[in-house]
Amino acid sequence: MEENKNLICPVCNNVMKEDDDLETCSQCGVSYHKECWEKQGCITFGCSHNKQKIEEEMQTDCLYCTQCGKRNDITANYCYHCGTKLMRDANESSSHASCNKTAYQKHFETTGEQDEILQLVGEKSYYYRSKFAKLQATNGKSSWNWCAFLFAPYWCIYRKMYVLGLLQLAFVFICNNMYVSDFTFAIMLLGFLAMGFFGNYIYMMHLKNCVEKSKVLSEQERSCYLARYQGVNLFAVIACVLIYSLVFSGIHIGYSNRFDYFDYFDYFDSCA
Repeated sequence: MEENKNLICPVCNNVMKEDDDLETCSQCGVSYHKECWEKQGCITFGCSHNKQKIEEEMQTDCLYCTQCGKRNDITANYCYHCGTKLMRDANESSSHASCNKTAYQKHFETTGEQDEILQLVGEKSYYYRSKFAKLQATNGKSSWNWCAFLFAPYWCIYRKMYVLGLLQLAFVFICNNMYVSDFTFAIMLLGFLAMGFFGNYIYMMHLKNCVEKSKVLSEQERSCYLARYQGVNLFAVIACVLIYSLVFSGIHIGYSNRFDYFDYFDYFDSCA
């Protein structure tokens, strides 16, 4: 069974064989396994087919606040984010539609590159759409993120920033296995606070770099490259937690046994 090594399905990341059932997107020309196509459709970044699908999903069964422009459930009476009353009565329908559209366009209109970045986010893309838009509008770098503050190394790994996440995990591991003083605790706290304040900016720049690096690739290679960085990786987080716990426990058990061993000989010498 021959394989075309130049064709890799962007959804499952497996080589497409010549006798496989394939589907090709009419908009961008990227090929997929038929089963993958039926399950997810086109995931090519910037493809109008995918962009239209995302816009339809975002505008279904939701209301946008006329004050802050953020998305709310269709059943909500007040904005979950700023508390403004959501206009939904018949008398307010025309003005609501106009204001709602203006608020949406003001806060969430994006360029082609920004659409690609948001498609890379995957889960909770709407949350990061708001955060990234504010950072770009103000040229700022700080934007609070509770998950980045509380679980800094694991949040980075979850969001596929593996190098940064592993470096932070190593730093925490070293601090936890040293003599814990006020100084080491203060350093750790400052590091976690920095991730809380600048985590969204770091994540946005990481996604921008991924998009920039992919521009020199062919369309098919680009789609496969970006698919590796799309979404989140829960499995990697679970693996890191287990490995960290095992190594941490092993070291402390080893130290405990070592001290018990020396205490035994000290006791034996004192009795001799």
